[in-house]
Amino acid sequence: SSLADCGTLIVAVIVLERPGPISATVSAVCPNGLQIQWTMSGNGGSDINNYTLRWGTNASSCTWNNITTSRVSDYDSLTQQGGSYPLTGLESGVQYCIEIKATNNIGSTEPYVFTKATFAVPDRPNVTVTSVSLYEPKQAIHWNVRSTGGTEILNYTVTWSKDPEFTSEDMAETLSMTLNLPGLTKGTMYYTRVYATNCLGSNVSTVESFLTRCYPGQPAQPSVILSDQSTKLMFK
Repeated sequence: SSLADCGTLIVAVIVLERPGPISATVSAVCPNGLQIQWTMSGNGGSDINNYTLRWGTNASSCTWNNITTSRVSDYDSLTQQGGSYPLTGLESGVQYCIEIKATNNIGSTEPYVFTKATFAVPDRPNVTVTSVSLYEPKQAIHWNVRSTGGTEILNYTVTWSKDPEFTSEDMAETLSMTLNLPGLTKGTMYYTRVYATNCLGSNVSTVESFLTRCYPGQPAQPSVILSDQSTKLMFK
């Protein structure tokens, strides 16, 4: 044959491999659960057949020795890009070890392993009371919470009463961490407490007490009256 009979053959070759690395995030499922969400960096050129998710409470080592684990495979909502799965029925405030891996026809990823504590109710608010005005019975309640329990605070509830048993009380809800108490009576002992609430429940502060005070108002319209024997300073 002649050189004219020669041609060029171009062949495209797709190299298949195991899926790429996984990354994951965690959010709250209330009560007592974790929502695991993960994404893939690539499927290795072959469709993902399944994901395997397992979890246990030996968070110190994550070796899965002598513990009960649970698995999720072929979950309906999983995609080639990743997935999401709720772990429910967990113990509140417990550290869990979680492992995720993806499998295609070539093999499985290196497992993505991490630890996460389940969420809990907020810590007790720490409360302080300050006076807002020298001349009116106005008090402000301030508080802070050391831990929100790992998920957002839905609201703070402030209650106050003249009765230390709170048989009758006034109440206000806020997302702020301070509140001016309205409608107080001067020269009166009050009791107050603050509830912090997230999706798992509430925790309440210790009861704080305060006495409203009301000093005399500022003197107004001063005037001076002079006479031969005395000088008088007058106020209204």
